[in-house]
Amino acid sequence: MSTPQKLDFTATLMGYTASKIALSTTGRIFSFYYVRIFLDLYHIDSAWFQWAQVLYMVWNTVNDPLFAYVQDNVNWRFVKTRRHSLLYGGPLYAIVFIIPWFPWEEMGLGTWKTGVHLIVALCLYDTMMTFLGLAQCCLFSEISKQHEDKVRLLRWSKIGPVVAAVGLYLTEYLSEGLRNFRNFQISCVVLAIISFLLYWYAGKNCVTQYDVDRINSSSTLKSDGSRSSLSIWRLTWQILTSKNFLCFVTINFCHEFHRTFQSNFMAIIIENLTSKDDISLGVRSFCYGFGGLIPSMIVVLGSPLVKNLGSYRLIASSFYVKISLGVMLFLAGMNKPWLLLVVMMVDNGVSSAAFSLFDMSLSDIAEEDKVKYQRRLPITSMVFGTNALVVKPVYSLAPMFTVAVLDLYGYDKMRKDKTSLSEADIGLLHTTMFNMTCFIPVVVGLIQYVVWSRYTLKNAHRTSQEPNEALSVSI
Repeated sequence: MSTPQKLDFTATLMGYTASKIALSTTGRIFSFYYVRIFLDLYHIDSAWFQWAQVLYMVWNTVNDPLFAYVQDNVNWRFVKTRRHSLLYGGPLYAIVFIIPWFPWEEMGLGTWKTGVHLIVALCLYDTMMTFLGLAQCCLFSEISKQHEDKVRLLRWSKIGPVVAAVGLYLTEYLSEGLRNFRNFQISCVVLAIISFLLYWYAGKNCVTQYDVDRINSSSTLKSDGSRSSLSIWRLTWQILTSKNFLCFVTINFCHEFHRTFQSNFMAIIIENLTSKDDISLGVRSFCYGFGGLIPSMIVVLGSPLVKNLGSYRLIASSFYVKISLGVMLFLAGMNKPWLLLVVMMVDNGVSSAAFSLFDMSLSDIAEEDKVKYQRRLPITSMVFGTNALVVKPVYSLAPMFTVAVLDLYGYDKMRKDKTSLSEADIGLLHTTMFNMTCFIPVVVGLIQYVVWSRYTLKNAHRTSQEPNEALSVSI
């Protein structure tokens, strides 16, 4: 029989940080490149691109609540605790990450093989990203109940985006903006190996106060009606009928639409609306990569504000910023390339910084649910999974919507043959890109402002002050 070992908060903190580095780095590379590569290099047919996004959206809808229910209610070894999910899921995630970057046919043909390739790549990536992401989000909620500890976790987790920024810059630089695709592929393989090692470390060290119950009291868990006797449908309904949860998922849906548009199309918009004389390729690579440092700096420097004001007010302030930036850029006009680049970087930075606070609000909602339904343990995975059930389809809807609008103005023809459009048509296409860059944050910000004002857990950070219990688990 193994001997119980007391694990400290620092070891868990380091493991959690390692998992954030792994997911942030690979996730940034995937979201930044996959649309650009399949559209501009593989030349996927627009119909296949849309169908791939539809299937991706359907699979998103199914797998999030399914994995959430499994992680909260099943006692299989690979989901026994959050750290087990990271330990066993890491190798599969590393393999899945590199699938999109190796074409299934000669680049540029864009036949049905490329369409199937995108479908497989998206669904497999989302499967593992969801599995690991749920475990990671639940770790944030379960490592500690204290608000100060959550702020500390949040501050350390910003190492992830910093490493991701360096990784994106090096990948963009070494691949010469995808002009040297072989170097890009090698970079992605190296990142996959590093990701696997980081998840292995996290899986060995991430322990929460709930692990004692899940490992040493499995019989109690099986008899706990709040966790095992209720069906996935009943638990999901209880979560969906929460007013605060509905407010949160609405603003999160809008937020992710905005962020997905930014991450998928920033490079495409900059390359079309600016010339190499205006902004050199080296400067663009630097900005694409190290622009990711902006949210990290905002969160680290603003951590005292998070501690004193809580997540609600800071999330609300991000809505004002994105609305102001969109209006300012529109009034300035599209003939200011440097302003366009700076506004897109700041907009992306503020949005990503606000997104970093979302786990705190979801943790508050999970605690509210635990008290409301008198559960012995919070159904954290179900709360995060139900949030994903509503929000994840936007990862498909945002690129589908954007590509559909741009194709109306000739983008599909231009990316296959740049000489197929007249100067007037190209000008109209560029104006459409610029208008979308301006008005998407404005519309999204206005919707978020109205909905978020009805959220009632505005001062939850003031009540999260219970002392942590000692952690003791069998390893």
